[in-house]
Amino acid sequence: MRLTNYHTHTARCKHAVNTDEEYVLAAVRAGYTDFGFADHCPWPYRGGFVSGIRMDVKELDGYLGSIARLKEKYAPVIRLYAGLECEYFPEFFDWLRTVLKEKPVDYVILGNHSDLNDETGMYFGAASKPEHIRLYTERTVAGMRTGLFSCLAHPDLVMRGYPAFDSACEEMAAALCKTALEMDMPLEYNLMGNEYKRRTDLPWKGVGYPDDHFWRIAAQMGCTAVIGLDSHRAAHVLETGEYRDAVRYLESLGMKRIEELPPKPF
Repeated sequence: MRLTNYHTHTARCKHAVNTDEEYVLAAVRAGYTDFGFADHCPWPYRGGFVSGIRMDVKELDGYLGSIARLKEKYAPVIRLYAGLECEYFPEFFDWLRTVLKEKPVDYVILGNHSDLNDETGMYFGAASKPEHIRLYTERTVAGMRTGLFSCLAHPDLVMRGYPAFDSACEEMAAALCKTALEMDMPLEYNLMGNEYKRRTDLPWKGVGYPDDHFWRIAAQMGCTAVIGLDSHRAAHVLETGEYRDAVRYLESLGMKRIEELPPKPF
């Protein structure tokens, strides 16, 4: 069984710790063959807004340069990738497409945290009403259909604060899975969600993710899965037991696991 991961954050996002190289050293020690960074995409905000959960645009070149140097240094022992985790923020997509053409970004994953922007849009992890689920579904499907993304990160994020898997959630799961199949896009089985489930100090306590109801529907519909660490600390990379448990769980559902993200033309 190969250990591969394409979802790792860095301290630039303001809520992760450790250096880039410490993550790489942990990945080598844990036995990963492929290890990708996908820090939160910076956005060219207007009006002076500063996000508290992502790097600034001026830090992007430093991020990509750091990963490029590590790629070269550790090439004999591990394959490294520089990616971005992006939301569906259409007002910034012309800027994003220019970045993807001009800078050494290997892939982007869709992590749809907020509705259209993170300045005024709701955080989808705090969803508490069926209309929130439907809004998340609409926005995420639209993002998937842009064709920019190599996978849908934590597709069941919206269950983080939602009280029960109801009919709105069933419709959400079916719509996201249908779109994933249309776009040939794997769904990410996100291991950071397990850590959130165990914590008692978080404001959003609902069903949580990864959610078994969602993944059973995904399996029944024939979707593929990619396991993502979503690591915010290097020590998490060393905790390979949950990764192996995830492999066994997906196998029990009969789901095909994608070990290498499909490249997307930018």
